[in-house]
Amino acid sequence: MTELTALLTANPYPGRGVLCARTRSGAVLGGYFLTGRSIASKNRALRVEGDRLLVGPLAPSEHDPLRHYEAVLATRDWLVLGNGEQVSEVTERLRKGASPADLNPKFRVAAAVLDPVQGPASALRAG
Repeated sequence: MTELTALLTANPYPGRGVLCARTRSGAVLGGYFLTGRSIASKNRALRVEGDRLLVGPLAPSEHDPLRHYEAVLATRDWLVLGNGEQVSEVTERLRKGASPADLNPKFRVAAAVLDPVQGPASALRAG
């Protein structure tokens, strides 16, 4: 963890970050952070609503899909993390029984981790 801390500390603008890992006990751990340079990006925050982690404005404002989205969604079998509105679409497809291989290749950054009881972690698409 020291390496991640050093990497983020040395970077003046790390952007958004997605962490997907397993604890030593086998539990799924998902993490998400965001930073901002513009006034609009600085005027947003993370909030938890049920099984969702949302990125939204600090005050009521017009929806901006580049800055306001569900960053993390959980289902019974999946933890889906990402940096945009694709998280909702990926989660909905998984809930309907799609496999990660069936998902749309347009997703730039998204990750899904199968529950430890079900099997190993699976990255949907990177980069």
